[in-house]
Order: sequence, then structure tokens, then C-alpha cells
Amino acid sequence: GSRETVTFNWTIKPAKLAKPEADKATYTYNGKEQTYSPVAYVDNLMKMENGVQTNAGTYEVTVSFKDIGDCVWSDGGSDSVTFEWNIYPAKVEKPTADTAAYTSDGNMLTYKPVGFDENMMVMEGGQQEAPGTYEVKVSLKDIDNCTWADGTTDPVTFIWVIEPGKSQSQSTGKINSK
Repeated sequence: GSRETVTFNWTIKPAKLAKPEADKATYTYNGKEQTYSPVAYVDNLMKMENGVQTNAGTYEVTVSFKDIGDCVWSDGGSDSVTFEWNIYPAKVEKPTADTAAYTSDGNMLTYKPVGFDENMMVMEGGQQEAPGTYEVKVSLKDIDNCTWADGTTDPVTFIWVIEPGKSQSQSTGKINSK
């Protein structure tokens, strides 16, 4: 037999991938990094910009191919895909009034609103010693990332009454005499 040189030409066509679609999950602020997860995102073939966030807000995420030319979307295009995603503020229940009776005893007293969480809230005017009527304000520590459950962020105000103690009440009028 004879020997002939045979030449083959071939083309490697780009892989066709499903175009990513919007993530339908709801993200709420939790103080930790959160990652947006588009449907059909393939980590080893695609890259995502702006897809990891911590704070509440609206973000624009861009997904594109890592190696342009190696892949195309199933519709034949290769342009990057952009999504808007939100991290919603955490909803915090408002504290409610402390209904305990307070009587001055010469020591520092602390007002204790029901549901007060020192990790999420700050209190002003909640420590007093003397008898009187006081205004106590409870505010969210981070109004950029948290709201009250009703969607507001204004401080919650309470009126706190400290009654005079026995040593501070009027005398009985009795005089000791011999």
C-alpha cells in the first residue's frame, strides 16, 4: 500500500451554558457576609462581581465568563448578565414598658424595658438614683442595617417614675421627749 498524508481541520466550538437567572431568595441583614446565588451560576466557568455583601442595601451583581471565547450563553451571546439584589434591614421588635414599681433606696436603679436587647439597642436615661419622673429613650444601635418591626427607626420613649423611699418620706410628726 501507499501512504498518503491526511490532514484534518477541526474547530472547537465554545461550550453553551444556560444564562444565569435572578436569585429568588430573600436576604436579610445578619451581620455576616452573604453571597448572592444566581440560578445556573457555574463557579469554575463564571465570575461574579459585587456578589458578596454584609450590610443592608441594594446592590448590582455582574456575572460573566472567566475565559471569554470558551463559553457562550445558550442563546449564543456572551455579554455579562446583571442582577439587582437587596439585603433588607433586620426587623427588631420594639421593647415595651417596664411595669415594675421603683422606689428610691439610695442606690442606682436601672429601668428594664421588656424585650430590651443590649446587642441591638442603646438606652438613654435608664439609670437613676433619686426619686422623680424620667424619660427613657431606647434606640436601635444600627439604623442603617436594622429597623423596628413596624419599619420605623425612631427611638422608643418611656416615662419612668421612681417613688421616694421610706428614708425620704415625710416624718410622722412624732417627737421623742422625756
